[in-house]
Amino acid sequence: MSIKILEELNKELGLEEKKYALANLDDIELDVNNPRFASSTVLESEQSINEKHIISYLAQFGDLIEIMNNIIKNDGLYWEEFLSCYKSPTGKLIVLEGNRRISACKALMKLELLPESYRTELNLKADMTKLLNAISTVRVLIYTNNDDAQSYITAKHTKPEVKKWETYEQCNYYYSQFKNGAGTSIDNIALRAHEERKNVVKDIKRFSIFKNIFEATKKKHPDLLIEGTSILPLADKFMPVLIGKKQYGLDLNCNEETLLYSPASLCTDIYEKILYLIGEAFFVRKKAKPNEREVRDKSSIYRISTEEIKNQNKVIALIEEDIRIPGLKDLIIEYQTRINKNASIKDNSNTKSTTPVKEAAESKPNKPTTVSTAEKTQQNTSQKKEPEFFEDLDYSMLNPQSNNDLGLYRVCKEIVKISNYNSNAGYKNFPIASTFLLRSLIEQTLICQLKKTGDYAKIKNNNTTKTPELGSIINYILKYCKNGNLAPLNNDPNLVKLFNQTFSGYGTKDQLDMVIHQPHLIEPEQNFLNALSKQGIKSIIQTIISNLY
Repeated sequence: MSIKILEELNKELGLEEKKYALANLDDIELDVNNPRFASSTVLESEQSINEKHIISYLAQFGDLIEIMNNIIKNDGLYWEEFLSCYKSPTGKLIVLEGNRRISACKALMKLELLPESYRTELNLKADMTKLLNAISTVRVLIYTNNDDAQSYITAKHTKPEVKKWETYEQCNYYYSQFKNGAGTSIDNIALRAHEERKNVVKDIKRFSIFKNIFEATKKKHPDLLIEGTSILPLADKFMPVLIGKKQYGLDLNCNEETLLYSPASLCTDIYEKILYLIGEAFFVRKKAKPNEREVRDKSSIYRISTEEIKNQNKVIALIEEDIRIPGLKDLIIEYQTRINKNASIKDNSNTKSTTPVKEAAESKPNKPTTVSTAEKTQQNTSQKKEPEFFEDLDYSMLNPQSNNDLGLYRVCKEIVKISNYNSNAGYKNFPIASTFLLRSLIEQTLICQLKKTGDYAKIKNNNTTKTPELGSIINYILKYCKNGNLAPLNNDPNLVKLFNQTFSGYGTKDQLDMVIHQPHLIEPEQNFLNALSKQGIKSIIQTIISNLY
């Protein structure tokens, strides 16, 4: 490494924590954690990001070609410019401020780093010798203290005396710093940015909900790029209504340690649908041209604009009209209704009073009743509103010819069969047996999952019984996830979060055990089983089964 410290200049300026220097271009590395790239969907598929990836990204989204042509025109960087760097633990210089300029210089030194499709846009000179000599050495200001470096980069882009980051970039920076940890607490981030703590928290929360919506949308639109979306007005105007408790509010819980929002555990399926409808309306649709605004307000073709939701009343009116985002209103009402029903069920279970099936049957009159065709039609229509219990469980990917799948396949087949929606559905008439079957489904699903990840043998080695108990399996997964090892659940943070919500504390297994081991205290009925299936366990089982192969 060749770094020439400019001793006289530093001494004259009285610098100690940072030093002006000359460094070889090859000794300077691009910052892969730069907020420009941190949340990029273009780079997220790469296992490790290198210089070529970053240069390609900046050529597409960072005006890199324009910067390269300016450097060519000037035969180098402007002499008054000093790029900011900090020393990594390995001794390498990491770019702090000037990633685009260093990328431009590196791409000019090695044109193969630049995607071929962009090379024709360069105004290359016949003789590039002078230019390449000029950019082979770069003037840098080296920070030796990381806190000073981060304070500099934050102030550089968040204060009015210099060009500020866009809202997306600023929120992304705070979010990335907080997510990456390494001592970057909220208080530290706020101190570095010379910003109030509450504003940093607000920006991190805004970006986290924005990411949730983007990720839900990208599942159906894999080509969607985060660079083509806007955090405003979605996170600033629209989401506060949905997060809150007022009309059309989901009353979302925000974990004050992680600053992440999460839905009620029994409503995760509806929540995903809500996020997708919102993302489709804000990210996927085309923007309306000025002459299309009148048509825009009467259809669901065009993207939601800032003027449509500039205040809370406008957001509520847009949801209420059910024109611009059709179906959103119904999903929100369904979400709220499910929570209210669950609260009612919990109140009933606290009194441990349920109506036995036999008594309910005996309370019915013995005389026949006549139901008209119209009434039957109305009943059938209302009955098909929502799948019952595990009626909609998809296990088609399991192979009954395989010994690995056979046990789970048989349990899935039976629980779907007893869930079929009609008056004689088995789970209604035999709720205790259905509880046993659900517990078996959980056990078989988790066993197949841990066999897939190679963890099942480890559990068996720690158990004297031939088959580990369900409690041991659940505790094994909870322990590993708590320690940051998400491998037992496919490294899927959403699945891990749902698993923790479902099985931590007095979870789903405990409710099943209460019925199985103490049936004299509580007798389940169909509402109890339906609510239980929607408290996250069905989503967990379906996600695991769908990703076994």
